[in-house]
Amino acid sequence: MKVLYCIHSLINRGGTERILSVKANALATDYGYEVVVVTSHQEGKPLSFPLCSAVRHIDIGIDFYRHHLRRAFAKAYEQLLMQEKPDICISLSNDDLYMLPAFRDGSIKLAEYHFSYERYYQEKSGLWGRLRAWNKNRKLRSAAARMARFVLLTKADEARWNLPNSAQIYNPAYLDNQGKTADLNARHFVSLGRLEAQKDFSQAILTWEIVAKKHPDYVLDIYGDGSERPQLEQLIREKQLESQVILHPATQDVAKVLAQSCGLIMCSRFEGFPMTLVESLRFGLPMIAYDCPQGPAEIIENGKNGFLVPQGHWEQLADAVISLIEHPDLRESMQQNALLTARRFSMKHIMDQWNQLFKELYESKKNPGQS
Repeated sequence: MKVLYCIHSLINRGGTERILSVKANALATDYGYEVVVVTSHQEGKPLSFPLCSAVRHIDIGIDFYRHHLRRAFAKAYEQLLMQEKPDICISLSNDDLYMLPAFRDGSIKLAEYHFSYERYYQEKSGLWGRLRAWNKNRKLRSAAARMARFVLLTKADEARWNLPNSAQIYNPAYLDNQGKTADLNARHFVSLGRLEAQKDFSQAILTWEIVAKKHPDYVLDIYGDGSERPQLEQLIREKQLESQVILHPATQDVAKVLAQSCGLIMCSRFEGFPMTLVESLRFGLPMIAYDCPQGPAEIIENGKNGFLVPQGHWEQLADAVISLIEHPDLRESMQQNALLTARRFSMKHIMDQWNQLFKELYESKKNPGQS
């Protein structure tokens, strides 16, 4: 079976790009699929994440985000599909999503959505902003309804979209922990992500102001790059936390960072599906996170493998951190529970679900009377 993915580019080192490369490689090497990854506008730059030799990459070279080029992109993309003749064509829910249903190449059309339903509402403010968000979701819903499947990351999002053709599959954990688990005796907590408003690292710093008063020997390591670095550095200075909160550049060795920490903090305002939490499970790292939309509540079992805290209540975040610091037995039990939870997000468990979905759709197309 031949599967073709389409994404704008593989330039950014984002979660969507990483997951696409991981899944494409697994389908080709472990499940025997012929896999093609099509980019709209790679700009001649190297791929942000490697594709194995069994996966072909084709760049169309036309930026579908530029309105005046969309017609040219649509024509070139449909011609490519007619040549490649994939059995299944998957959009990452970029602008190509709105073109795919009209293409006559005969492939089964799917879309993956790597954000939460609330994405546009979180990005916009005010009445006009909410109207724009509503309109974006309306257009997305209309396009998604024309696909064979609209695949969402969380059960909460599947219920929110409430489309008859929806499916839900989690992203897989892909980091190799090399048999290591988190060092529960370390005096370091960790927080990772882009230094942008969505991740709200200021809340982590405010949390640590409380923690540091009681346990000044514990450190919060924040790893990431982004536009809010100056403001976060200023907040650290204002709170006199220069020795307790350390801002590091983004790291490519996330596994090493997780293994050297005793707990993880996530203060996001919203998520599609927080891979930081999923990867933490593989290391048995106790997690403390805001119960934001969407994802944390489907990963963290409150009080078992971590703590879920109401959005914006950094005092409760601090209480949870202090509880972990002061109760080694709690850290140990949460580590064991996290390792058990990690099985739900293993590569094999998740990729088996994709394999099953592809086979069902393929057989349904071949034998429509039996669907």
